[in-house]
Amino acid sequence: MIRIGMIGSDNSHAERFSELCNLKDFPGGVRGARVVAIYGRDAKRTAEVAGNAEIPRIVDDPAEMLGEVDAVTVVFRHGGLHCEHALPFLKAGIPTFVDKPFATSVRDARKMVRTAREHGTPLTSFSTLRCAPATTEFVKGLRKIGPITAGLSAGPGDVKSEYGGFIFYGIHAIEIMQECFGVGVRKVRAAHHKGNLLATIEYGGEPIVSLQVLGNATHDFLVTACGKKGVAHSVLATAGCYEAGLRKILRMVRTRHEPIPHEHMIEAIAVGEAIQKSLDTGKAASLPRKLL
Repeated sequence: MIRIGMIGSDNSHAERFSELCNLKDFPGGVRGARVVAIYGRDAKRTAEVAGNAEIPRIVDDPAEMLGEVDAVTVVFRHGGLHCEHALPFLKAGIPTFVDKPFATSVRDARKMVRTAREHGTPLTSFSTLRCAPATTEFVKGLRKIGPITAGLSAGPGDVKSEYGGFIFYGIHAIEIMQECFGVGVRKVRAAHHKGNLLATIEYGGEPIVSLQVLGNATHDFLVTACGKKGVAHSVLATAGCYEAGLRKILRMVRTRHEPIPHEHMIEAIAVGEAIQKSLDTGKAASLPRKLL
């Protein structure tokens, strides 16, 4: 039985992951893992999550979980809280999943990755939407229309979110972009108009992608791929994403094989950082050549 420590309670993901592990007969539930302890900054909310998901222990300090858990999930809404809470567990060698966004700065993202590598600790971070069955099927279909030369990735978000700005929810669109079109972004140019954000994403080669974070439009996750042999489009269903994501996390804990390269995790945050820089300056912004 894999004992999981849940760090952060404000995010709905704390409930979803815990319910999948702890509640008998929960739809899509997994076996072989249990959330045994939870820490949160809001006592009332933490007690609510613990009660709903039958988590037996609430701790006053995450450090109380050291030696008591086999893995941790760091799931605060604000990505700026992730680094400080993940580091003690990375240093202790405890496999760690950091929820989206991995961080709100490239500096924090690098710090977590370097610490994990120094101590040989499995570390991963991803939007569960990149694991959703609908996303997986869409990506498989791209083989029929490739090579892909242009695309669109869009999803909801709030440029002024109290949880670190647009990156809090805009990370979904960024990671779906990575899943569908790959990595290797070199430059972005962004603009914001009446609640909607548009960024042109330039790769080192192909494709060129339009990334949209929608704060003033219907809240769906959309992806379009234009290839030399055809066009594919989907409004991505989110069904099954938590279960698929949790299974990927547990597989990492069991095998110590990280599902996503660290450089890809850092690039997602570097894209977000560059978009914010472009918004602030009104100019194109380049990503760092070396992510680590």
